[in-house]
Order: sequence, then C-alpha cells, then structure tokens
Amino acid sequence: MIEIEKNYLETDRAITDINCVTHISWAHIEDGIYDVKIHFSEEDNEVIQEMTKKELEEVKVLYMNRKIPPPIEWRDSSSASFNLNRRERISIEDGIVKKERAWVTDLVTTDFITWRQDEESLNYMVKLHTGSKSLRFWVNDKKEINEIIELWKMYR
Repeated sequence: MIEIEKNYLETDRAITDINCVTHISWAHIEDGIYDVKIHFSEEDNEVIQEMTKKELEEVKVLYMNRKIPPPIEWRDSSSASFNLNRRERISIEDGIVKKERAWVTDLVTTDFITWRQDEESLNYMVKLHTGSKSLRFWVNDKKEINEIIELWKMYR
C-alpha cells in the first residue's frame, strides 16, 4: 500500500514529507512489481516498499516536483498525550515531543516516521527519525499513530 497526499508519502509502515527524501532507487522483482527504496540524508536511513509500476511512477513524479518549504515562522497550538502500558509517558505540545526522563525532540526536525506492531502485546513501536538518530516509543493502537502523524504534518 502506498498513499500520496500533498507532499506526504505513506507506505505500509512509514510516512515522510517528500522534501526529506534525498533520492529514490528501485529494483524490478517480477512483472510490474518493484522493491522501492526511499533514501534520506544518512546512508543507513531508508524505507523499502514493494510497489506496482504505477505507484513507482507516482512517487517519481512527487519526488521530481518537490519543493522545499519556507522556514517555519510560527506554530499552531497543538497537543497530545499518550500513557502506555510500559510505564512510558509521551507528550506532544506545540510540536515538541517529550518522553519522560528520557528525551525531547522537535517535530520540525523529524524526517520520517516508522512503526511496527508487536505480535504479543499488539502495541506499536514508533520511531521518529531525525538525521542519523531515531527516537523510539510505544503506543497502544494505530489511532494514536495517526494522531502523531497529523501533528507531525502540522510542523512540516
């Protein structure tokens, strides 16, 4: 699955602003199916997604037409809070993400977001990729991931 909305590219397990992509590469798997790598500024930062030829062409067009947005001069007020079974507390306020007693980051600096579901607990591990670093935390369901994505989009 691949979804394209405005400048956002969403795969099965990740979402990014196309302006954060440094390049795209692909390999033909079988008739009309490709393994597409979406690369970011650091060599080991990439997302791999199986795509049809049509989806690959859409991604290529999106990439070729990307525009670097102007710097953010103001921020909308926004907030979210997630309490997790693993005794983690994540809060997002005005684009600043905080994990209690662990780290803080700005959504503006987040290049892309990935997630995967734990088979036992059914919770999701979310990674905020910032340059060569990734910040990890857990959320309870896909609805919380979507809320994080919508907040992230506000600051891109």
